[in-house]
Amino acid sequence: MSDDRAGAGFWHGAFAGFCGFIVLLQIGLASQLGDLASMYRDFGKVALPLATRITIHPAWMWGTPLFGAAAVAALLVRRPRSIAFYVVVAVLLVAILGLTFWYPRAPIYALAGNISAD
Repeated sequence: MSDDRAGAGFWHGAFAGFCGFIVLLQIGLASQLGDLASMYRDFGKVALPLATRITIHPAWMWGTPLFGAAAVAALLVRRPRSIAFYVVVAVLLVAILGLTFWYPRAPIYALAGNISAD
């Protein structure tokens, strides 16, 4: 086994592990942010941005960890030789995690900027 092949195997595993960690973070966000839809309903007829409505939906909240777990499982089962597949999955999962982190709370952040102490 050459050193080049051993190094590539390490990075394949490192990216797969990183993707698994992102899936765990997505599960954490889904469990923490699941009540936001009911909170926004309690505000009454509030026009939420489209991105917020999408990301607070249970299909998004629980579908993204499911998608991530399926992507990690596919990487672990198929074991593509190219590191590019692992990088693409990692970038995609981080982008989805960023959307899930920011957009459900975006109206709260916008409201907080309008509060003054006067």
